[in-house]
Amino acid sequence: MLKIDFLQTNFESKRTISLNQWVLLIVGYLILNIIISNVVMHGEPIPIASILNSLIFLFTFILIFKKFGVDFKNTWNMWKKSFNRDFALCFLVSIILVPLELLMVHFNLTGTLLKHHSVEMTNALNELISKTNYLGLFLWFFSLGILTPIVEEIFFRRLLYVALRHQYNFKRSIVFGSLIFALFHPGALLLTFITSFVCYYLYERFQRLSLTIFLHSFNNLVILSISIYRLS
Repeated sequence: MLKIDFLQTNFESKRTISLNQWVLLIVGYLILNIIISNVVMHGEPIPIASILNSLIFLFTFILIFKKFGVDFKNTWNMWKKSFNRDFALCFLVSIILVPLELLMVHFNLTGTLLKHHSVEMTNALNELISKTNYLGLFLWFFSLGILTPIVEEIFFRRLLYVALRHQYNFKRSIVFGSLIFALFHPGALLLTFITSFVCYYLYERFQRLSLTIFLHSFNNLVILSISIYRLS
């Protein structure tokens, strides 16, 4: 019988915030997102609000990791060394994951909980396409393909998952983490649960955040590209 509780990863040695602190952080993120979206950038088809929110929290993460004593230069060098390996593994996983996601989208099996989330994005993309707004489309790719994967991987993989692993075993942590991630994506509940499960598994197995960022980014870019193609 395959044993998948990777005790050798020793997550207890990784510094993180507590689960209570994570909840406060995510509440702050949601409040800031509501304020920017509805007050500062209300009705804008360009994802400026998402970009601003992501940049603010990237700065927050830098402060948190500085407090942890993270050597950013060393981390960057390690990421560069593992780039080819991470990219290759990401490609292999995507060969299976992306077609599965496309089938789920095609047969409406994404598990949509709140339809207005996906409708808002579709309407925004439609407006940009109709106006041939290439800058707006580029910002969507920049937001969903680069900033969002980095922010969400730090939020849900590096901070939340490590906090969960401090208290629970692998099986409980991956289920709890995937459920929480899915609930924050009500436009595609089942689809995001599956992709999140895969990302948590890879992070547990290889302990490289760069790998899950690659996979998350590639996944978002493919879905966005297909959405734009179907709307064109």
